[in-house]
Amino acid sequence: MKKILAGLMLSLALLLPANAYAGMSAYLAQALAAQVFNGTAYTFPTTIYIGLYTTCPSGGTGGTEASFTGYARVAETVGTTDFTTASGGLVKNNVAISWTNTGTTGQTVVCYGAWDASTGGDQLFENTLTTSQTVNAGATATFAVDALSWQFVISP
Repeated sequence: MKKILAGLMLSLALLLPANAYAGMSAYLAQALAAQVFNGTAYTFPTTIYIGLYTTCPSGGTGGTEASFTGYARVAETVGTTDFTTASGGLVKNNVAISWTNTGTTGQTVVCYGAWDASTGGDQLFENTLTTSQTVNAGATATFAVDALSWQFVISP
């Protein structure tokens, strides 16, 4: 998935503070509740697709996904290679996740999300970036290892 561009590429880190956790979408909350309480089988994805937003969604609906040239959701395999082992309900990205803008126009991203499909599909999680970031033409936007967090809150 790595693209090599001729010329200079800038690397732009999109970092979140350690205490910022992604919110579960209404779709995933409903699917898990139906599985646990109603016995309605939920087919868990084997691949999670990480994407960027230029306007944030709410509860997994709405928002505007990034559309700069070269943009596509990044596929990450479910397991402990691409994601850390769950501990206390917390999972983080175990690999860097990057997008390269191969076009001539920049785009400002403000949120990220996780889906169960490379296009369309159902959003599973979303979160707002601490600081919006512009992915300029020729730049690569990267979430460093451990920059993304997903946490299921445990009752006290």
